[in-house]
Amino acid sequence: MKNCQTLEQHILGAANQMKEAQGITLVELSRRTGIDAARLGNVLRGDRTMRADELALLMVVLQIPIQAICPLRFIPWTLKSDVAKTIRKLESGD
Repeated sequence: MKNCQTLEQHILGAANQMKEAQGITLVELSRRTGIDAARLGNVLRGDRTMRADELALLMVVLQIPIQAICPLRFIPWTLKSDVAKTIRKLESGD
């Protein structure tokens, strides 16, 4: 991913990359997530804004790790240590 991307562009890139890597079609991804295919296509092209619930569904279905959608470069340096602890906690399921 390019460093000049916005966070939204980065998230879309990560979602599309995981979709392609797993060989999942838009129709199949729509079926698995329950997101309307037309809306999902618009979201993944960047034509519509992705809602938080859609992001959560895509993360679960495509098995996108939290680090893939929120790399440290998008987190203010003052929060990085707290974020690292939170990510470890989320990953451990505690």
